[in-house]
Amino acid sequence: MTVSMGFYKVIKQWVIDSETGNITFQPFQADGNPYKSKVFLVGASPELNLDSAEKNLKLYADSLVDGKLFQETFAQELQGASREYKGCLNFISWMKEHYNENVVLTNVNCLSTESAQMFKQMKKHEHPLYKRGLQIFEEVLNEFAPEIVILQGSSAYKAFIEQFGDRLDGFEGQSTN
Repeated sequence: MTVSMGFYKVIKQWVIDSETGNITFQPFQADGNPYKSKVFLVGASPELNLDSAEKNLKLYADSLVDGKLFQETFAQELQGASREYKGCLNFISWMKEHYNENVVLTNVNCLSTESAQMFKQMKKHEHPLYKRGLQIFEEVLNEFAPEIVILQGSSAYKAFIEQFGDRLDGFEGQSTN
Protein backbone atom coordinates (compact mmCIF):
# COMPACT_ATOMS: atom_id res chain seq x y z
CA MET A 1 0.00 0.00 0.00
CA THR A 2 1.33 3.42 -0.86
CA VAL A 3 0.21 6.55 0.90
CA SER A 4 -1.60 9.38 -0.88
CA MET A 5 0.18 12.70 -1.32
CA GLY A 6 -2.05 14.32 1.31
CA PHE A 7 -1.33 11.60 3.87
CA TYR A 8 2.36 11.67 2.90
CA LYS A 9 2.48 15.35 3.92
CA VAL A 10 0.96 14.49 7.31
CA ILE A 11 3.42 11.63 7.84
CA LYS A 12 6.33 13.85 6.78
CA GLN A 13 5.41 16.36 9.52
CA TRP A 14 5.40 13.52 12.04
CA VAL A 15 8.65 11.79 11.11
CA ILE A 16 11.08 14.62 10.32
CA ASP A 17 13.10 16.59 12.87
CA SER A 18 12.51 20.16 11.69
CA GLU A 19 15.97 21.24 12.89
CA THR A 20 18.05 18.64 11.06
CA GLY A 21 15.70 17.35 8.37
CA ASN A 22 16.44 13.78 9.51
CA ILE A 23 13.88 11.04 10.04
CA THR A 24 13.72 10.95 13.83
CA PHE A 25 10.25 9.73 14.77
CA GLN A 26 8.15 6.60 14.27
CA PRO A 27 4.56 7.83 14.69
CA PHE A 28 2.86 4.47 14.06
CA GLN A 29 3.19 1.13 12.34
CA ALA A 30 0.24 -0.45 10.55
CA ASP A 31 -0.60 -3.03 7.92
CA GLY A 32 -3.30 -1.14 6.10
CA ASN A 33 -5.14 2.12 6.39
CA PRO A 34 -4.75 3.42 9.97
CA TYR A 35 -7.86 5.57 9.54
CA LYS A 36 -9.92 2.36 9.37
CA SER A 37 -8.42 0.83 12.49
CA LYS A 38 -10.43 0.80 15.68
CA VAL A 39 -7.62 -0.53 17.89
CA PHE A 40 -4.30 1.02 18.85
CA LEU A 41 -1.62 -0.94 20.67
CA VAL A 42 0.60 1.52 22.53
CA GLY A 43 4.12 0.97 23.79
CA ALA A 44 6.33 3.42 25.67
CA SER A 45 8.77 4.33 22.87
CA PRO A 46 9.85 2.95 19.49
CA GLU A 47 12.27 0.09 19.68
CA LEU A 48 13.79 0.23 16.23
CA ASN A 49 16.60 2.55 15.24
CA LEU A 50 15.58 4.26 12.01
CA ASP A 51 18.98 4.29 10.28
CA SER A 52 17.57 2.29 7.36
CA ALA A 53 14.85 4.89 6.85
CA GLU A 54 17.28 7.80 6.41
CA LYS A 55 17.81 7.01 2.75
CA ASN A 56 14.25 7.30 1.47
CA LEU A 57 11.41 9.23 3.14
CA LYS A 58 8.77 8.00 0.67
CA LEU A 59 9.76 4.37 1.25
CA TYR A 60 9.62 4.94 5.01
CA ALA A 61 6.18 6.56 4.78
CA ASP A 62 4.90 3.66 2.67
CA SER A 63 6.37 1.12 5.10
CA LEU A 64 4.40 2.65 7.97
CA VAL A 65 1.16 1.43 6.34
CA ASP A 66 2.50 -1.77 4.75
CA GLY A 67 3.55 -4.47 7.20
CA LYS A 68 5.42 -6.56 4.63
CA LEU A 69 7.35 -3.54 3.32
CA PHE A 70 8.15 -2.53 6.92
CA GLN A 71 9.55 -5.99 7.62
CA GLU A 72 11.63 -5.91 4.43
CA THR A 73 12.91 -2.37 5.07
CA PHE A 74 13.83 -3.04 8.69
CA ALA A 75 14.74 -6.74 8.46
CA GLN A 76 18.11 -6.25 10.13
CA GLU A 77 16.69 -4.13 12.95
CA LEU A 78 13.82 -6.57 13.53
CA GLN A 79 16.26 -9.44 14.12
CA GLY A 80 17.40 -7.78 17.34
CA ALA A 81 13.92 -6.77 18.48
CA SER A 82 12.81 -7.56 22.02
CA ARG A 83 10.35 -10.29 22.96
CA GLU A 84 7.84 -7.58 23.87
CA TYR A 85 8.01 -6.01 20.41
CA LYS A 86 7.76 -9.39 18.70
CA GLY A 87 4.82 -10.19 20.99
CA CYS A 88 3.11 -6.99 19.84
CA LEU A 89 3.58 -8.04 16.22
CA ASN A 90 2.13 -11.48 17.03
CA PHE A 91 -0.87 -9.88 18.75
CA ILE A 92 -1.43 -7.67 15.70
CA SER A 93 -1.34 -10.75 13.43
CA TRP A 94 -3.70 -12.61 15.75
CA MET A 95 -6.22 -9.73 15.73
CA LYS A 96 -6.10 -9.63 11.94
CA GLU A 97 -6.57 -13.40 11.65
CA HIS A 98 -9.32 -13.81 14.26
CA TYR A 99 -11.20 -10.49 14.09
CA ASN A 100 -10.13 -9.05 10.72
CA GLU A 101 -8.97 -5.94 12.62
CA ASN A 102 -5.94 -3.94 11.58
CA VAL A 103 -4.28 -2.92 14.83
CA VAL A 104 -2.05 0.14 14.72
CA LEU A 105 1.14 0.01 16.78
CA THR A 106 2.27 3.33 18.24
CA ASN A 107 4.07 4.68 21.29
CA VAL A 108 3.41 7.26 24.00
CA ASN A 109 6.59 8.92 22.79
CA CYS A 110 7.34 8.51 19.07
CA LEU A 111 11.00 9.56 19.30
CA SER A 112 13.34 6.90 17.95
CA THR A 113 16.80 6.96 19.54
CA GLU A 114 19.93 4.86 19.20
CA SER A 115 19.52 3.42 22.69
CA ALA A 116 17.23 3.31 25.70
CA GLN A 117 19.89 5.16 27.67
CA MET A 118 19.87 8.03 25.17
CA PHE A 119 16.07 8.16 25.39
CA LYS A 120 16.22 8.35 29.20
CA GLN A 121 18.76 11.16 29.08
CA MET A 122 16.63 13.13 26.63
CA LYS A 123 13.62 12.67 28.92
CA LYS A 124 15.61 13.71 31.98
CA HIS A 125 16.78 16.90 30.29
CA GLU A 126 13.38 17.57 28.69
CA HIS A 127 15.01 17.69 25.27
CA PRO A 128 12.86 19.35 22.56
CA LEU A 129 12.89 16.13 20.50
CA TYR A 130 11.57 14.21 23.50
CA LYS A 131 8.75 16.74 23.91
CA ARG A 132 8.01 16.58 20.18
CA GLY A 133 7.75 12.77 20.41
CA LEU A 134 4.99 13.15 23.02
CA GLN A 135 3.22 15.73 20.90
CA ILE A 136 3.32 13.48 17.82
CA PHE A 137 1.66 10.65 19.75
CA GLU A 138 -1.19 12.94 20.73
CA GLU A 139 -1.51 14.16 17.13
CA VAL A 140 -1.61 10.55 15.90
CA LEU A 141 -4.38 9.68 18.38
CA ASN A 142 -6.39 12.74 17.37
CA GLU A 143 -5.87 12.11 13.65
CA PHE A 144 -6.94 8.45 13.63
CA ALA A 145 -9.36 8.52 16.62
CA PRO A 146 -9.22 4.84 17.63
CA GLU A 147 -12.10 3.39 19.62
CA ILE A 148 -9.81 1.19 21.74
CA VAL A 149 -6.36 2.01 23.10
CA ILE A 150 -4.40 -0.87 24.63
CA LEU A 151 -1.38 0.10 26.71
CA GLN A 152 1.24 -2.64 26.37
CA GLY A 153 3.30 -3.03 29.52
CA SER A 154 3.89 -1.08 32.71
CA SER A 155 6.29 1.42 31.13
CA ALA A 156 3.67 2.35 28.52
CA TYR A 157 1.04 2.63 31.25
CA LYS A 158 3.26 4.86 33.40
CA ALA A 159 4.24 7.06 30.44
CA PHE A 160 0.60 7.37 29.36
CA ILE A 161 -0.62 8.30 32.85
CA GLU A 162 2.27 10.74 33.25
CA GLN A 163 1.27 12.46 30.02
CA PHE A 164 -2.54 12.16 30.05
CA GLY A 165 -3.61 11.20 33.59
CA ASP A 166 -4.99 14.64 34.35
CA ARG A 167 -7.31 14.38 31.32
CA LEU A 168 -8.78 10.94 32.07
CA ASP A 169 -12.30 10.76 33.46
CA GLY A 170 -12.42 8.94 36.78
CA PHE A 171 -8.64 8.93 37.17
CA GLU A 172 -7.70 10.87 40.27
CA GLY A 173 -3.94 10.63 40.60
CA GLN A 174 -3.84 6.91 41.25
CA SER A 175 -0.38 5.50 41.84
CA THR A 176 1.62 4.46 38.77
CA ASN A 177 3.94 2.22 40.82
